Amino acid sequence: MQNCPVTVAKTVIADRDADIFPLLTSLQDLGVDYILRSRHNRPVAPAGKLYQLVNTLSQQYRFSVPLPATDKRSAHTAVLQVSFGQVVLVSY
Repeated sequence: MQNCPVTVAKTVIADRDADIFPLLTSLQDLGVDYILRSRHNRPVAPAGKLYQLVNTLSQQYRFSVPLPATDKRSAHTAVLQVSFGQVVLVSY
């Protein structure tokens, strides 16, 4: 981070292994946004849990991806739905 200009927006994109509360708070302290696939159904403010809140977000994009057959599954089309929003996580 020390080599990045202060005026540059920084965003970390990570998988489930990054869903660690101390990491998330340190990124916030550094002014870094993050997008991650969650591992934990964390509490959110003002009330409730993350997964229930995410299920209320409206779909913004929808993609169809054709997947070829493998020796373990038949060919099919996966439908990906993208929703997003800002949440406030509450520490345990």
